[in-house]
Amino acid sequence: CDKPLPASGSHWTGERTGDVPPGYVPPSNASTGAASSSGKAVDASSDEEWAVVETTPGMYRLERSAKEAKVARQANNPGGLQYGGLRLNRNLPASGDFSAQVSFADARIDGGLNQIELQATFADGSIFYVVRDRERSGSHIWAPNLQGDASCGKAGTLGMDRRGNTVTGYCDGRAIWSAPRKAALTRLQFVLQNNGTNDPISVTFRDWRFSASASTASASGLAGTWSINANGYTGKLELNESGGHIAGRVWFDAHRVWEDLGDFSFDGRTLRFLRPGPNQRYTGTYSGNEVRGSFDGGGSWNWSMTRTGAAAAVPTTLPLAGQTPKRGAPSTAQTMSRESRLKLVDQIPSTDSARFRGNLRSDLVMHTGSWDRTPYFMAPPQEFELNLKRIDRACLAGDAKGGSGWRVDNYLLIELFDSSGRLIKDGVIGGHEGVSRNGKRVSELGNGHEQGPCAVNLKSFLPVGQPFRMKVSAMDYGGVGYVSDVWLLLEGEVTGSALETPGGRDYTYQPGGRDYTSDDRPVTVPVDPSGTGYLRIEACVDGSDWISLDNGRLKHQHRAFSQIGTHDGCPASHRVAGGGFLVDGLAVALSRLPMAVGMAGIGRFEVERGRGHVHLDGANRLLIDDDGPGGSDVYILRLYPGATGTATGASTTAVPVIPGGRDYTAAPVQGSQVLF
Repeated sequence: CDKPLPASGSHWTGERTGDVPPGYVPPSNASTGAASSSGKAVDASSDEEWAVVETTPGMYRLERSAKEAKVARQANNPGGLQYGGLRLNRNLPASGDFSAQVSFADARIDGGLNQIELQATFADGSIFYVVRDRERSGSHIWAPNLQGDASCGKAGTLGMDRRGNTVTGYCDGRAIWSAPRKAALTRLQFVLQNNGTNDPISVTFRDWRFSASASTASASGLAGTWSINANGYTGKLELNESGGHIAGRVWFDAHRVWEDLGDFSFDGRTLRFLRPGPNQRYTGTYSGNEVRGSFDGGGSWNWSMTRTGAAAAVPTTLPLAGQTPKRGAPSTAQTMSRESRLKLVDQIPSTDSARFRGNLRSDLVMHTGSWDRTPYFMAPPQEFELNLKRIDRACLAGDAKGGSGWRVDNYLLIELFDSSGRLIKDGVIGGHEGVSRNGKRVSELGNGHEQGPCAVNLKSFLPVGQPFRMKVSAMDYGGVGYVSDVWLLLEGEVTGSALETPGGRDYTYQPGGRDYTSDDRPVTVPVDPSGTGYLRIEACVDGSDWISLDNGRLKHQHRAFSQIGTHDGCPASHRVAGGGFLVDGLAVALSRLPMAVGMAGIGRFEVERGRGHVHLDGANRLLIDDDGPGGSDVYILRLYPGATGTATGASTTAVPVIPGGRDYTAAPVQGSQVLF
């Protein structure tokens, strides 16, 4: 790997220089740069007050002592925006006034758009970065977009403070720019950054400080909606705060019921609560928009939760302009005769792509040789049921009034499905190198990271005269990802079809899709789409899962161990973000189930591939029980039609494997294999 450029005089060259002096004790009244006496990098889950933060491990050399931290690029940039530095690991969130600063010296950021930054992120997703640059006078604010301009030298002090609801950024005490920031501060770090370059940059940080008002450990920073993963069981968790007290509830997709939580405690760093039903106690470490830890339940198991948005109900249908639907309203459709506005995406600040890589869309392939071939969504997709009778205008903007543009890195994916769940069409908008699904390139609806108000016209893209489901995903595939608020502005005649649950319409947003709990109404069974006379199911299973057909709807229920389609050992062709499997060759996420398919019930089945046991139980559910060693295995099943809800002549054991099945043990697509 390339080494940093040699320094002149006594300046640091990027080589290892030392560690914490013996007997050093950090001051008790300030947050300073005390390092681990071992000299090893410490991540943000450690007990250190300031911990190492880096986008790509090993790209930067970072040496820390009691008084300074030296950072230099030592390995090649894998692409995109990369940084390394230190992150505040305690005393957050800070809901009141605060001040922060870091001094720097020996700044070498020549070359491209390389920068030194003091970065703050807030609970509402907004950011405020104080930046030492080399473009203009020497410093600016990124909030996002470049704001302000002030002089700043090769050595100086970057700082910011909040007084009331206003945050101001400084270089050497000179104010650069101010902006309102009311939400709690959830993340603070200072970094050296290669902005898409391989330049051998370096800097020495000293005298880093942070202080906040006594309300630092306020629980208000936790309030909102979070996605949760508890040992493979996914769902969502809602938290509310009042008077410093936390209340909440959890929904697990496998159980499909809300559960109240209790015994909450939070000290600004550690969150604890009880799930009373199974008497499970959860403990986790809070870090910005994420909590990670363990829970007990006949052992110790890992869990995590990631912030997805505010804890407010989000309408999944088009209300009349100016109206807000209420939970539990009668399930009658509304007709819009003039205009309506639909928020498709909530803002996500610029974030390292590594945070999104668990949200893979394995059915898509990127045409790239530099970044990730399999893209991932940055937040759970939004879904809407629509029936457009007439369209006079359909365009995208950055606000509900259509007065501002919007931005995304890398792109928005818009997918349209008919009432049976079949994909009608799809399209992408943004800055990317091309996207393919099943070997066919996805159409482009707009190009570029920045889009003006109503520059993207969807009038000819959206169907007219038929009900459909629209799914919108903000996608990324390397470097950093971000997206602003995105709204769909509609004019014409629109009927919004609400999702129905017992007791009326439920407008509560379900991460990843719709909630069809207890939906037992019969559906019109379409003609067998594959033309084979059977339904082909391909699933990667680790543990056991049930698959069933109920009144023409394909259903799934998880039984044990890893969620279907999510195990690390699953081939890329059969991994589905959030869980899922292939139906007649198409990836179907669990969030799309129940889904209408081409047969009413299971009459019999055949096993084309699978090492474990497959049988129909007394409830006419097909149980896939993978009892083999060594992780997961791919099962390929053929389901043949039968009466609604009753299997006729069904075998209770798996039939022999049929020769000639596809081999899924082959290596995934390599970087040089571009699919079109």
